[in-house]
Amino acid sequence: MGNKIEIKTIGGNTLHLDIPPNFNLNEELIIPREGMSALGSASRGDLYVKFIIKQLPKLSEEAKALLRKLKKEWPP
Repeated sequence: MGNKIEIKTIGGNTLHLDIPPNFNLNEELIIPREGMSALGSASRGDLYVKFIIKQLPKLSEEAKALLRKLKKEWPP
């Protein structure tokens, strides 16, 4: 569905990113020209964002029922 996240870059800046809908969180998101500076140059490389997926906390029975209902509809 797409989400917005906030990350800090190597240079200390804050980026507001839109994660594209249907993005596979097992892949890296590449942000051009936000990585490390090339040695002896002012240009920057790309920043690679790796996602760490955490398991949901304990869910109520109502939340579990909603997830089961969503699972039936996914993928569209």
